[in-house]
Formats: sequence, structure tokens, C-alpha cells
Amino acid sequence: MIKSIAPYNDSQLIDGIKRRDAEAFKQLYRYHTGAFKAMILSNGGTQTDADDIEQLVIIHLYEKVITGDFKLTAKLSTYMYSVARNMWLKRASKKNLTLSSDDDTLNLPEISEEIEIQIDPKDDAEEILVKSMANLGDTCKQILTKFYYEKKNMRTISNELPDLTEDNLRKRKYKCMQQLKKVFEQKKQHG
Repeated sequence: MIKSIAPYNDSQLIDGIKRRDAEAFKQLYRYHTGAFKAMILSNGGTQTDADDIEQLVIIHLYEKVITGDFKLTAKLSTYMYSVARNMWLKRASKKNLTLSSDDDTLNLPEISEEIEIQIDPKDDAEEILVKSMANLGDTCKQILTKFYYEKKNMRTISNELPDLTEDNLRKRKYKCMQQLKKVFEQKKQHG
């Protein structure tokens, strides 16, 4: 039987980085890099760009924690997303990529706020999440499944859902996530 390790909270991750705990680094990659990698891919970046920036963000965080220059004042995922966003904007400008001015992904305050759903390891969170998804409309289910589970970028999804432009799709995805978060929290509280 494989032992399942509950996700570390932000303080545990920082402590794990200080101790050079392999599980802390695995969890950084598993739970904290997907949102900014998706942002890069949705904004003209390649998989190589996303992977490079992922490495740079982890190294940046590690160096800040080890030297004592890091103070946790926000969610760790918010900090990492912000660092990645700045790195991507610099790289994109060096590559002369044109980022559309109506690009909601780059203009969102923090994408991690959008996907933050508090999961208590004692709850059967996966079951609650599945039940919450079932309460969403078909379009929301399609958008969230394609983006978060199938890891498709916005351009690909908008081609698969022709009634939504890429810009409208971003706005719709945000609203769907807000709706999912609300349903999830209600189901978590009321069973």
C-alpha cells in the first residue's frame, strides 16, 4: 500500500525548503506551479518557456528562503505566480511576443485567488469537488475540465467551443471557478 502524504500548508513548505525536504519540493511542483505554467502557455509561451520559468521560480524561492530574505506575507502560490508573471513578461518582451491588451490572464489580480479552494485533508475533498462540479452547467464543466484536468490552453479550448472567443472564454472560466468555489464551500459545510 502506498502511503499518501497530505498536502503541506505554506509554513510547512517553507520549513521543508529550509530543511531541503524532497517532499516539500515535490509538493511545490505538484500544487503551486500549474496556474502560472498555464498562464505562460495561454500567452504565447511554449512548454519549454513554462518549464524554464517553473525552474527559475523554484530556484528564486529556494534562494530567498535559504538566505533568510523570504517573509511569507501572502499565500505562497500567490507569491510564486507573481514572480512567474514578472519573469514571463520580461521574457516575452525580449522575444518580441505581442501580448494582447485584452488578455485577462495577465490582468487578473492573481490567478491563484481564482482557483483557491481550501481543502481539509480530513474531508473527503475529492468527493465534494466531484459533487460540486456536477452542480455546474455543462459549459462550465467543459471549460474547467479542459483547462484544469486536460491542461489545454485557452486558444485550444476556444477552438473546441466555437461559441466562445478566447477573451470571453477567460471571463467565463473565471466566473465558473467562482461558482465552483461557492458550491464547494457550501457542500463542505453542509455535507
